[in-house]
Amino acid sequence: MRVGSEIPVGRGTADGALDPENPGWSGVDMRAGTGGRGGGGRGEGRRGSWPGSGAFWGGFLSGAGGGCILVCTVLLVCGGMPARAEESAEVLWGKVVALDAGPGERNFAVEQTGQVVARHLEAQEQALSGFLAAFPGDPRAFEAGLRMARLQQIRADLEGNRKRLGEAGRILGELAKRAVGPQVAEVEFARLAMEMRTSGGTGVDRREQLLGSARSFARKFPEDRRIAALYAELALLYADQPRTMRSLLLQAEPLAKREDLRQRIADDLKRVEWVGKEVPIPLQGWDGRSFVEAGGRGGVCAVWFFAAGSPRSRQAAESLKKALEPLPRGEVKVFGVCVDGQMEGVRSLWKECGVDWWVAVDPAGWDAPAIRALGVNSVPSVWLLDRKGRLRSLVGLQATETQLRQLLSER
Repeated sequence: MRVGSEIPVGRGTADGALDPENPGWSGVDMRAGTGGRGGGGRGEGRRGSWPGSGAFWGGFLSGAGGGCILVCTVLLVCGGMPARAEESAEVLWGKVVALDAGPGERNFAVEQTGQVVARHLEAQEQALSGFLAAFPGDPRAFEAGLRMARLQQIRADLEGNRKRLGEAGRILGELAKRAVGPQVAEVEFARLAMEMRTSGGTGVDRREQLLGSARSFARKFPEDRRIAALYAELALLYADQPRTMRSLLLQAEPLAKREDLRQRIADDLKRVEWVGKEVPIPLQGWDGRSFVEAGGRGGVCAVWFFAAGSPRSRQAAESLKKALEPLPRGEVKVFGVCVDGQMEGVRSLWKECGVDWWVAVDPAGWDAPAIRALGVNSVPSVWLLDRKGRLRSLVGLQATETQLRQLLSER
């Protein structure tokens, strides 16, 4: 994977998330970062997609199709302006679809990602608004409405503008009134995905509510192609409860049809199976020492998986560093594992953060055998190991200090 933007990946459905090509829905930072392994994803991203790929940008607004007439209310919500009279429906729809490939700007600095994304989203909104205003009776208007609802959610995240969320909800409400046949599942799924994206955290009550909504959708539409990805994504909310996480993944596994989703589920199962077991880190640090030689056994450890070019990974480093400050000095060792193979980027990151942690950088990056064996497919991620080297937590970035104190108290 290469440095890019943390934007949902996926094509082929109305929502562009939680589908067979992109299960991701939450925790997405639209500013800058790195992709991850597996196709879309929660947190910073999963191995597989980056801004240079059509899959990456297609995930913004790709549609599921349909034959419903989009009513005038939706057009007013979207603020559409009529297209030039001489432009046919095919021409305007072609403009909409062409934007799935991403912005024409390809060679831009990481710090410019937000501006590039904002300009591209504006272009997509104009294209959709133009199509809807000019051809409200076109069979593709249903898909255009779903795309517009998704775009409003993305822009709401980027701009911190909750008014756009209201617009997305109203668009979906109008579509629901006129949805027929397969369109009903598309709208209900879009609503579910919106609920998941705007859940406002992963508290116990909230995730139980989301799981209930997902199970309700699965009962109503048992043949829906996205159920496997839905359960796989929900499983990540239970990373602090390995049994529940594993149960959800096992439910998703036989339903997964796409190879990338099957790989993602396999990776997630690998990770959860390591909980409670001694974790091998068969990598050599840049100082020549192995994980064990650097103190990876006999003490409490935090293993930080990151990408050198990722702002989110840098934030994770700062968070981890802060969590260590109140703890007895030297009682917790931090081990970094870089998944994008950027040695120079690591040196720069270490200098910026003011740390001298052990770090391993395998040129193979995500495809390094050690990374594959551990099932790591997203960054940033912190695992916490006890004094015996057993993996005790997959969510080391949550309440880090509290978790570390608990492990330090164990003898």
